[in-house]
Amino acid sequence: MSLKYGGDYNPEQWPEEVWADDVRLMRRAGVNFVTVGVFSWALLEIDDGVFDFAWLDRVLDLLFENGISVDLATATASPPPWLIEKDPSILPVDRDGHTLWPGGRQHYCPSSYHLPLPRRLG
Repeated sequence: MSLKYGGDYNPEQWPEEVWADDVRLMRRAGVNFVTVGVFSWALLEIDDGVFDFAWLDRVLDLLFENGISVDLATATASPPPWLIEKDPSILPVDRDGHTLWPGGRQHYCPSSYHLPLPRRLG
């Protein structure tokens, strides 16, 4: 067993053309483990119940081919725009009653009973 060294990798925030260079630089730095998908909900579920995993398959293949292990995140850190449009009550509210709108990490209220339960795929 080897020591795992790495961090978060957010390829969904960059053009696909730079992924190979990202991985080359990771290997040069000795990275052998990354977390992927933290902010990817909007790209994974492009509309309510409409999924696209093709880009994720490509990046996971690239990492695997280069000896980099992956911790696949739950992708809940940034809900997609369609969900907020469908039910803005998932957004957090501060103690003064002001709704906090999207644009930062965790822009949802974890105690909202309106958050959808994870769906089973397949």
